[in-house]
Amino acid sequence: MSTATPGLGGRADARIDTLLSRLLDLSLRNRLLNFKSTKQSMCIATGDVAGIGAVENAFSRPGAPWLRMAATAFPDDLAAQWESTTADLSRGILRMRTTDARCATDSIEIFRRAQRTLDETGANPLFLVIGTLEHRDPESGQSARAPLILVPLEIARISSTEGCRVRRSEQDITLNAALDEFLRQRHRLELGLLELPEDDAGIDVRKILDGVRTRIATLPGWQVHEEAHVACLDFRKWPLWTDVRDRRAQIAAHPVVGTVLERRATPAPLNSVVLEAQDPVQLALPLPCDGSQLAAVLAAGSRRSFVLQGPPGTGKSQTITNLVAHAVAGGLRVLFVAEKQVALDVVARRLEEAGLGPWMLNLHPERCGRAEFVAQVKDALDRLDNAPRSANVPAPSGECTKLASLRDATATVRASGQSAYSAVARLEELAAGPLPGAAFDLSRTVNALATKAQVDAMIAAAQTAADAGARAARGGLLSSHPLHDLGGVAPAAALLAVARAVRKARETGAPITTIALAFEATAGWEAKSREFRAAAECIARAERADAAFRADGRFEESALGVDPLPLVTELRTRGARFWPLGWWARRGIARTLAAHAPQPVPTDRASLEAALALISEVRAARGAAQPLVPALMDALGTGNTASVGAMATLEALAAVSASSTAVEQAADSGNPGAAGGKEKDMATAIAAGAEALESLAAAGNGDRARKRAEQARRWAGAVDTLTAWFAWRVAEHAAIEAGVGPIAAGVREGTVVSANAPAITERAVLQAWLRSLHDNLEQFRSFDPVLVERMSDAYARAFDASRRTVAQRAAASVKQRFASADQVGGEEMARLAELRGLQRPRRSIRTLIRQTGGALAAVKPIVLASPLSAAMHLDPALPPFDLVVFDEASQVPLADALGALSRATSAVVVGDSKQLPPTSFFDSGAGGDDPEAGTTAGSAPEDDQGFEELESLLDECVASRFPELMLRWHYRSRDERLIAFSNAHIYGGRLQTFPSAFRSHPLLGVSLRVVQGTYDRSKTRTNRNEAEAVVAELALRLRSPDAVPANRSLGVVAFSIAQQNLVQDLFDALIDGDESVRATVLQLPEPVLIKNLEAVQGDERATMMFSIGYGRDAEGKLAMNFGPMNRAGGERRLNVAITRAREQMIVFSTIRAGDLDLGKSGAAGIRLLRDFLEFAECGQTAAAKADPLDAASQHAGNPDALEESIARALEQRGWTVDRHVGRSNYRISLALRDKAHPDRWCLGVELDGPFWHSGATVADREILRPAVLRSLGWRTMRVWSTEWVQDPAKVVERIEAAAAGG
Repeated sequence: MSTATPGLGGRADARIDTLLSRLLDLSLRNRLLNFKSTKQSMCIATGDVAGIGAVENAFSRPGAPWLRMAATAFPDDLAAQWESTTADLSRGILRMRTTDARCATDSIEIFRRAQRTLDETGANPLFLVIGTLEHRDPESGQSARAPLILVPLEIARISSTEGCRVRRSEQDITLNAALDEFLRQRHRLELGLLELPEDDAGIDVRKILDGVRTRIATLPGWQVHEEAHVACLDFRKWPLWTDVRDRRAQIAAHPVVGTVLERRATPAPLNSVVLEAQDPVQLALPLPCDGSQLAAVLAAGSRRSFVLQGPPGTGKSQTITNLVAHAVAGGLRVLFVAEKQVALDVVARRLEEAGLGPWMLNLHPERCGRAEFVAQVKDALDRLDNAPRSANVPAPSGECTKLASLRDATATVRASGQSAYSAVARLEELAAGPLPGAAFDLSRTVNALATKAQVDAMIAAAQTAADAGARAARGGLLSSHPLHDLGGVAPAAALLAVARAVRKARETGAPITTIALAFEATAGWEAKSREFRAAAECIARAERADAAFRADGRFEESALGVDPLPLVTELRTRGARFWPLGWWARRGIARTLAAHAPQPVPTDRASLEAALALISEVRAARGAAQPLVPALMDALGTGNTASVGAMATLEALAAVSASSTAVEQAADSGNPGAAGGKEKDMATAIAAGAEALESLAAAGNGDRARKRAEQARRWAGAVDTLTAWFAWRVAEHAAIEAGVGPIAAGVREGTVVSANAPAITERAVLQAWLRSLHDNLEQFRSFDPVLVERMSDAYARAFDASRRTVAQRAAASVKQRFASADQVGGEEMARLAELRGLQRPRRSIRTLIRQTGGALAAVKPIVLASPLSAAMHLDPALPPFDLVVFDEASQVPLADALGALSRATSAVVVGDSKQLPPTSFFDSGAGGDDPEAGTTAGSAPEDDQGFEELESLLDECVASRFPELMLRWHYRSRDERLIAFSNAHIYGGRLQTFPSAFRSHPLLGVSLRVVQGTYDRSKTRTNRNEAEAVVAELALRLRSPDAVPANRSLGVVAFSIAQQNLVQDLFDALIDGDESVRATVLQLPEPVLIKNLEAVQGDERATMMFSIGYGRDAEGKLAMNFGPMNRAGGERRLNVAITRAREQMIVFSTIRAGDLDLGKSGAAGIRLLRDFLEFAECGQTAAAKADPLDAASQHAGNPDALEESIARALEQRGWTVDRHVGRSNYRISLALRDKAHPDRWCLGVELDGPFWHSGATVADREILRPAVLRSLGWRTMRVWSTEWVQDPAKVVERIEAAAAGG
């Protein structure tokens, strides 16, 4: 019936209606409304209402005595039954209306069903049914009987022959609330029994039944039956239903619940946390905590809602314990919810061990009656008196910071694209190749800041240079190549200039010897050149004087024979006198000159002075030039007596000399890149230059011409290689510019060739980069492996010390909260104080919680409950929790979770989407009395009656896009094979598992036992031979004197309830018939587990035996019908079943992988089953695809060169070394086999490589992982890449010493 709530969204309202209908079934499918005598119930032989009252009184006696269930001698005689009832009850016997042959069997069946329901749901399903109401549908006339009064019972098995015994449990006697609601809704009838009347011993049965009769008196066909039964009934949903119904609006308005119901928004994203920056020493963590767990603890501590995916064995309860402790120490209140009692017990035990027990309130129905509730409160109040008022948070660990920086130093991939470790590994790989021993020092051009682009450019430049060099060398050495000293265009241009200068000089008539001398450009030539130029200048002066004389025209050539000096003297003396003396003197001079002049000579002084000066100059210039002409003629040629010719020759010779200098300067220089496309011109220039130089060398005796002639001749002989040569020179120049000049020099000298150039360059770059890195980082400069080990030990001690403070920190937090509540005072604090004086209050736990409210919340910040007990006991008036944590949420239906989910402001939903969903499969209440009944050969999948997959809280939160975290470290399996199949096929290899120190061991691993037997499909639907083989193995181990866990912690998983029951029957017969086995079983630390695959989630044992059950029938036919495995999600069920073992799993089966025909079934579960059977038999499974973003995953199975180098060094010393031992993305890098016991490893060597780097925190790397490996039998040591670089021999010695120490 819909009860729409104003203000709610339509979708939320509709979903709440749907969820309410799932919590309370008011149809006649519900055995609380349609009770029938089945295998889930046994009728008590009481006789009448007086006998029923006597039974109820017997159960209600103080001390809750046990009553053994026994058959009655008067099954059909009510009077006789009544007469024997009182006497039997006084002797502790409860007579059942059945035969001796059936009593033990039926009671054991009830015991198993009750135990199974209690284990799986946390709710006790066993009741004493007092009275039934026969009601009738007025329209259909259909009638049914419904239980009236429900008295909670406990049941215990005695033996297979004696059956069971029962007694009253702590829970309250109640009216059948489902019937009450049914009558109210369908028949508008109120029974008026809000409070059950009591008598001296208990409830007043007669008065209650009479009261009901009065209420129904007017309804035809209705009547009360005076009968009593011991029955399994599913009454657990009623409190959940009433909780949701009564708090409907509050629940729908809750932020987290509203998100789930309407999927209207995404909860706040998780804060980004750098786990390496977190120091667990400062956190309140009572248990070891790996990085993936730490992320969850921190997210919960910040009050974020999220999903925590916890695959099998990843430490969910460990994480929850840390999460709760950290939250409480931080002042938060936490509600932990789990349906299974075992899940609550594990967390409760761990919290107790951590010292948080006093602040924990366990409300699980089997752990908390009224007396236990009061005792828990008293304990908290007593402990509170001595609790500290405050507690200091431990200071940050200096070792943590240093160890984190060491990882950063070795693991950080830097700008170069390398980490320190990967660089060492790469150098080892390069060293293993055919590289020349000579190393190249690039320290001047490579440092720790080098980028990958720079490194790549260096390698590319070296490769290009080597390739170009190979083409240019043509099999020879570049250093002896004919063009080895031709650096570019400039030398060829200079040669061309020489040729042109020589040609021009020859054209001026200069002798070749003079040209050769000019080319040598020696100091002697420079002096000669100055002399020749001075002589030429003298001749030029004479030529100028002659030209001036001829231009003047006043005198004939003979005038030059007159000595001008006396005339000049006469003119300057006598000619300067006054007239007439001066005139007479000047006229005399004029007459002398006139003898050589065709015209009269003027007598004025100025004219005479000019004429005499002209004659003097011509005579002086000719006199100076005359003796120089022969020398010039010898040096410059006979045609160079004129100044112009001489000067032109001298200019040409100067050009020759300059070209010589240019040749010297350009011989091995220039830009090789400018030569591109000019090789033809250069060849011409070289040829011309060579010819000119050869002529000069022949004419002279200078070294320069000879040397350059030889060079030019050599160049001219190789002009056909100019293109290749200049390609090399361009590449060489680029290599030098890129910073790998030494490599280019190696190419020139032939020590670097094209094939090894990249490797040589990379080696040189990495060596220089590492040297710079080591020089610049303190972690490397002061590195000492011994000191690092001491730091790790110191950090481990600090971590342990911090864990010991958790209890004190939590107690201080509680005391502070309680002090604040005490200041408020009020009735709640007074009510809480009253509880100290009570033993077993009459008020219900819910009432006590409501009355103590905030005061109780302060002193009990941790509450453990099932969804049922949360609904039953946590009154809405209680202050909301800061955090609710759901465990195994994949098995919790959303309807069951609503109430608890709405009692906190944030939620952590823990589960595994790859494990079991909540289903009604094997649920006795869903499909009638026997969920396996009615299936015959060829019908629907066996064991598939009443199957309905329900939405789980986990699935709903995932669908609502809650942020998700995943636990990744797998702790459960002491042999990786136990989880390897699921990790590869279900979890994509994302789980980090750890190898055993044993290469092989008879009590470890996975194996297949093929049994000769048949599956009885048509009748019992069991495989008896297989069941007998399983029990025989149990007996063998329980009788073994070797009391190791593999022989004492035992479990069985069956595919079906039928096979489970058969194994249980055979095992019961074993312990009943063998006292030694029985004694061993009674002393076991954990009971022998026998469950079906639907019920085993959350359980684990050292040795698990898996009974397939299904197989070929008596006719040899194998139906591809494997019950739940054929359904959607079958692979999830198999995943649960095969991940329960800690040490060993034995698969018992009458079929092999090859027997399964996948062509007849496309179910994913069947396909996975086939693969698993093959794995169990062969031990191999396909590896999961490596994660491209996970360096460790990429590394797994691919040892690097550093690992190989160390391994080979050890093998040379006689050790057998296995690489990458393990099956996940974490592996032992190197494992040394024990020489005395080759089936195990004596030492594991961990390098500071990807496997070590993969630890998200310092604690992961230095504390947790080593501890896990020690627990698996390993002795380990770490080798650092840095120390290998420094001294490989010392590293080998250190490893051998550690191995020998074992």
